[in-house]
Amino acid sequence: MAVAAPLAELPIPNGEAAPRPPRCQAPLPPMKLDSFCTAYNLSDAIKDKLVAIQIAGPHVLRLITDTDLRGKGGLSVGELASVHDAQLRWSHYAMAAY
Repeated sequence: MAVAAPLAELPIPNGEAAPRPPRCQAPLPPMKLDSFCTAYNLSDAIKDKLVAIQIAGPHVLRLITDTDLRGKGGLSVGELASVHDAQLRWSHYAMAAY
């Protein structure tokens, strides 16, 4: 079976090569939202807003846009930053343990 050669970098208008997309990685294991909020010190107000828009846990946050988290979820800029920080720390920990 032949192995396909890697795709060449695509040119972009300014003449530089476009960056390659990151390699896909396996989904991280689910974590309940309540456990996530407790472990990463997210406030009850943030947790309530995430519950209201039916966020199951940090494993689905990468699928939700900031626009939805701010608009439909009602998160302030600071709350959104706290959620991103917690999700990033959780993903690094989960990848190391996975």
